[in-house]
Amino acid sequence: PLGMRALRLKFRNRPAALAALVRRTDNRAFSGTTTEKVQRRADFKELCAEDLSFFQEVIGQSNVITDASELEPMNKDWMHHYEGQSKIALCPETTEQLSEVMRYCNLHKIAMVPQGGNTGLVGGSTPVFDEVIVSTKKMNKIQDFDDLMGILICDAGCVLQSLDEYLRERGFLMPLDLGAKGSCHIGGNVATNAGGVRLVYDINNI
Repeated sequence: PLGMRALRLKFRNRPAALAALVRRTDNRAFSGTTTEKVQRRADFKELCAEDLSFFQEVIGQSNVITDASELEPMNKDWMHHYEGQSKIALCPETTEQLSEVMRYCNLHKIAMVPQGGNTGLVGGSTPVFDEVIVSTKKMNKIQDFDDLMGILICDAGCVLQSLDEYLRERGFLMPLDLGAKGSCHIGGNVATNAGGVRLVYDINNI
């Protein structure tokens, strides 16, 4: 494996140190805690018709996704390494709607997973079991732009490329650029501290 080749290069003149490191790594890899199967927590509620009705009332029926074909891509990560079994996705349009959804789920112990553009590479926006997917894709409005201070205020679900195009029309640009800019959301960029090539350029020119 590539990792072992790197270790051999690093410790090629110190075989004893390499052997000790390999033994320690092996012990960790096969410990009981890393091989136990993850179980769904029993204290989390399973959804019922009453919950569905509440969500439809708060955010609108068109913003509640229950169709299996629409849920399929939302249940998988971008690399197709992880797959959940969520039966519902909620797409609030405002922070007030999102707040109501969060309050209700917290009160009734309903597990949730936030999801933006679902372009992450580590499965962070993918359900593990049947968590409710809370998507930010409809929270995509630009609230304000101060061209004097260079400050943009927008919703978490705004797509990075759309923001960049909006700013370019006004003589500005977004301070980050990613390969997934056509689908990633700014909320996820901020939450994961994403940067990309443009951020490196800007830092080097400070």
